[in-house]
Amino acid sequence: MLEHLSKLLKEQHLADLTFKVNNERLKAHSIIVAAGSPVLSAMLQRNTTDDRTKVIEIKDTRPQVFKQLLQYLYTEKQPTLNMKEWPMIYWLLLTCTE
Repeated sequence: MLEHLSKLLKEQHLADLTFKVNNERLKAHSIIVAAGSPVLSAMLQRNTTDDRTKVIEIKDTRPQVFKQLLQYLYTEKQPTLNMKEWPMIYWLLLTCTE
């Protein structure tokens, strides 16, 4: 099952949500993101996105770090970042799962 979810994220098939991280747009599936993160779920439910396009702007992180967070939300696989990026991914994981 985790392989299917990883493939779904990679291929972005039926993605209905976009995260704008700096100048990069990352596609995702709102139902999976909401299931994996109470914080992001609340954002989606409170209409903190553009309702027509479901775009959530993420500040204070880099696209590569946020991609790892999405991979974790889909598969629960530990992020593969270098040591300098761990504080940022740790902060994101705490923020998204509180």
